[in-house]
Parts: sequence; structure tokens; C-alpha cells
Amino acid sequence: MKKIFTVIIALMLVAVTAGCGNTAGSESSAEDAQNESSADTAQSESTTKAEADLDVVTGSEELDLTIDGYDSITIDKSAIEATDTIVDTYVSSFLEAFSEVSEETTGTVEDGDTVHVVFTGRIDGEEFESGATGDEGTDIVIGSGTYLDGFEDSLIGVKVGDTVEIEVDIPEDYEEDDTEGINGKHAVFTVEVQSRSYTVEPEYNDAFVKENSEEYCGSQLDTTAEFEEFVKDYYYTNALESEIENALLERCTINSYDEDWYNVFYDYEKSFLDYSSSYYNCTNDEFAALYGYDDEESYIIGELKEHLGTAMMYKYLANEFGITYTEEELDESIQQYMDDNGYSEYYSLEAFKSGNGQAWLYMYENYNMLYEPVMAKLKELITIE
Repeated sequence: MKKIFTVIIALMLVAVTAGCGNTAGSESSAEDAQNESSADTAQSESTTKAEADLDVVTGSEELDLTIDGYDSITIDKSAIEATDTIVDTYVSSFLEAFSEVSEETTGTVEDGDTVHVVFTGRIDGEEFESGATGDEGTDIVIGSGTYLDGFEDSLIGVKVGDTVEIEVDIPEDYEEDDTEGINGKHAVFTVEVQSRSYTVEPEYNDAFVKENSEEYCGSQLDTTAEFEEFVKDYYYTNALESEIENALLERCTINSYDEDWYNVFYDYEKSFLDYSSSYYNCTNDEFAALYGYDDEESYIIGELKEHLGTAMMYKYLANEFGITYTEEELDESIQQYMDDNGYSEYYSLEAFKSGNGQAWLYMYENYNMLYEPVMAKLKELITIE
């Protein structure tokens, strides 16, 4: 799916350009980022990364792959048509985007409200450290289930400004490291409700659609019926392309990767992993685990093969279909990407391209530039039934 892969490209871009500086017109900052980052080099200085995966790496052929039956894909129609439930989900998201939050210091707490409270907990009359918010208080979303059983429900119906006592039983397994000795105890919390906030959702009608549809979905629509038809068309297109791409990936066998590109992408994925783990204050192995990988190395290899492999697949299909583009068209597309994402204010086109490195450019050239024309050709070949 183009949108998902574009997000991946954008995230990788963030990893490389982080710390580049935001001085307007500062082309040198992009060049500095390229020099400072180990994510991408014009020439790979070592083949040690590829040596770890010699069974799939070669330097002889860039597109050593096959895609069996890409011209005879069959798509299940029921898998790409929006159900009423799906349409309702899109409507809810539309309304949520234009909802407003109202904060009050009056009224009573209702399910779904966010309340600001100050509380102190006691066990056998003694305060315990983890059971107090301090004077600054904290926000609780009623019904979220983030607090002890019965705590949130006990606040429903309480008037803002009132102070109440809530009794709860702390589970035996509440804390793995029960340094305070609170597990299995009965606690009494004194809770002051200082304010409540809640979401005010607009009414879904023709007037709402007419006023907000262009901002929300880029098309001027005048009625709820038009919006729902737009949703069905939008979902159909994206679901169809997703099904086609999934079918391609299932049929695609990559026999080997070009060694130079393998190493370039290895460095890129490693740089992204280093940036992400630093940003989220965790180790590389911990971040890798969030994506289902066993460790840092398996993450790098897995993501490398997914990103490089997908770009290779589209390049292969473009060759099969005779799809090409000019350097001028490539530059125009990247410039538009820069304009749309606010990079033009800080970088020239050339500084942007060189600063983001070979891996980013390879994906842009072989995925972003080729996705739509390749997908258009595939849509002529598939069967929907």
C-alpha cells in the first residue's frame, strides 16, 4: 500500500535528518547530516554486513527475482467493498476530527469524561507513596480501566468540586516488586474532583459535510450521501491496491540482493534503529521486539529485506511493463514532496536529495515514482469476482 510505504520513507527521513537544524536556507545542514550519519555512504567501505547473509547476497545482478502469475491475480470482491460498519467508522472519524473539548469546573462526572483529580490513598490509616498524586493532581479518563477496579466507576455522578472517599481492594498481583507491601490490601482514597472535560461532537448532517469535507478529505462534498459514497470509493481503491500488493508479495521470490545496495540499506536501517531507540529511551533490542523481532540484527535484516525487496519488486514490474520516467519528472516529484511536507523552506532540491542518502532515493525512485503506473497496469490484468 503506497501510503504505508510512504510513511516508512518519511520515518526513515526523520531518522537521517534529525539534528540537521532548521535554519531557513541552510543547505549545509543537510550536507552535514549526510557526512555525520553512518546511515548511508556513496560507496560502501565494507562488505562485512553482506557476508552475514551470503546465501542471498550477490554482486552480479540487481534484480534477481521472479513474480509468478502477476498477470493473473484474482481478487475477492467482498474483501474490497466497504461494509456499513466501515462507513460508520469513517463517519465517526470525520466527526471526531471536528469535535471540541469542553472543560468545566461545574456539573457531575459522566462516563467518558476526563477528570482532573487530587487524591491520597491510605492503608490501615497510613498514607502510601504510590497512592498519592501530590498537589499537582492527575487526569483520569473515566471508563478507561487504567486505575484499580471500581475506582473510576466510583467517580461517576460526583459533583465537580466535591471530595469523596473511594474504597478499593488492591489485587494480590498488583505490583511485581511490591516494595510498599500494598498487594492484597484494602485501601481508602480521598479524592477531590477539580474539573471535568468532555468531547462535544458535531451533528452529522448535510450542512456539516458541506462545511468541512474539503478540509477533511480534499473534496468538496455537499451531502452525507455524497460523503458516504466518497468513503466507499476511497476504501475500494485502497483495499484493492492493498490486495494486489499482498498478492504480489506472496508471488515474489527474491533470489539474491545486489551486495552494494544490501550494504547501503543495512546502514540505513541501523541508523533508523539507533535513532528510534534513542528517541524512545530504550535499547535497540527492546525497540526491535516491539516489531516482533528477536534482536537488533534480525530487525535490521528483516526491515532491510522488506524495504529493499518491495522497491526491487516495483522496479522489476516497471521493466516488465516498459514504464519509465525522466530525471526531470523525478526532480519535479521530489520537489512537490518537499513542498507538501515543509522541507522546501530549509533545503534546496539537491541538498535534500544528497542529505537523505542513497537508500531513501532508491526507494523514492523505485517505489514512489513507479507505484501508480505499475498499479494501473496491474488493475488492467487482475480479475475481481
